[in-house]
Amino acid sequence: MAILTFDTSSKVCTVALGNRTKLLVEHTLNLDYTHSDYLLPLIRQSLATAQLDITDIQAMGIIVGPGSFTGLRIGLAVAKGLALAAQCPLFSFTSLESLAGRHWGAQAPVMALVPAQRGEVYAGLFDCSGGRPMLKGDYFIGKIADEVKELLTGFTRFYVVGSEYQLYASELEKLFDLRLIKTSAVHKMPKAAYIIPLALDELDAGKESCNLESLEPFYMRLSAAEQRRQEKENRDVEQ
Repeated sequence: MAILTFDTSSKVCTVALGNRTKLLVEHTLNLDYTHSDYLLPLIRQSLATAQLDITDIQAMGIIVGPGSFTGLRIGLAVAKGLALAAQCPLFSFTSLESLAGRHWGAQAPVMALVPAQRGEVYAGLFDCSGGRPMLKGDYFIGKIADEVKELLTGFTRFYVVGSEYQLYASELEKLFDLRLIKTSAVHKMPKAAYIIPLALDELDAGKESCNLESLEPFYMRLSAAEQRRQEKENRDVEQ
């Protein structure tokens, strides 16, 4: 039996198959490809490489956001269909939790960031010292020089991970200098392999599968189209 996980919340499309003892297969594309064109072929290829059928999947893990509005919808649609075909539980996680998961067991705190446009980031501060990343406080949207800086003020050393990390790498290094624990750019990329232990943890804890009918993306912010529609509706009401 295996765990199938994938993440389409960013420009990276990443798929992984694993079990309790090892990572079986992982495919990660960071080439600005369209997720709708590549996600299902990567899943099929992963299953074929591992010589598994969809019915061999014990559980699935999916990222529900925050991140790309289109990417999240694609990922959720595929996850719901495959969970029905496999008749297995589906567990959902945030992109920030998954990014922090690469530092499972780290003693220093981990700040996870995802671009939110308008010069802001989606962010979450995690304690990974006990193993699984545990969110400290709540997720938030803010600027690195303001909210993120304030939240990290009390820490002498910390990790920062994030999708599209290069967008704010220079600002982070300027703001935090030696307090920032340096890791490679590849180490900061979204990777489906880091969702596997999160899904196993849910499975072992006896958590219930997500409700496929009610499961929705975790946006944290309205899309530009939704904002325009809401503004129009507000104007219509005022008139």
